[in-house]
Amino acid sequence: MDNIILKTETNHNVDLHLTQALDCINHSIKKSQIWAGRYNAISSILHSYFAIESAVNFLTEKIIFSKNSPTYLKDIENSIPLKRFYNSWYKIVECTDKIKFLLYESQRLTLNANLENRIRELNALRNFIVHGNCFRTTYLMEDHFDDSYSIHDQEDDIDWKKNFLIQNSKDLTR
Repeated sequence: MDNIILKTETNHNVDLHLTQALDCINHSIKKSQIWAGRYNAISSILHSYFAIESAVNFLTEKIIFSKNSPTYLKDIENSIPLKRFYNSWYKIVECTDKIKFLLYESQRLTLNANLENRIRELNALRNFIVHGNCFRTTYLMEDHFDDSYSIHDQEDDIDWKKNFLIQNSKDLTR
């Protein structure tokens, strides 16, 4: 029993979510059925954001919460405001704020404004999907009188380009 070691490792889901996101993107491009492609596209959005959030939380664990880590920030122990910030880390701190904080505290870097806006927009799209927001779509269709229709045009009651400017988005329904 002299060679038994007890070791604790920090686990993360970055690779799981990133692989799933890339796999879903690939499947959404290949699917000939519009519904299958749409489901994969939505899954790729969600897993992309989850991968970012997992990576941030993994780095956070190493830098903020793991005292045995070589990258641990010792200044935390002496700062009451920082302790309060960290205590709310998993509850209310937004992903972009976590990234900005980690960049500044560990490397004295700032997050590029364009990248910050892209992450915020991805989060908004994730929230839209996850929380099941409803919207209406009006279709201009041709009835073929054999239980089939051809869609000539459609319009959603949400202005996708206004709400998701950076991604130069198309309607989620297309």
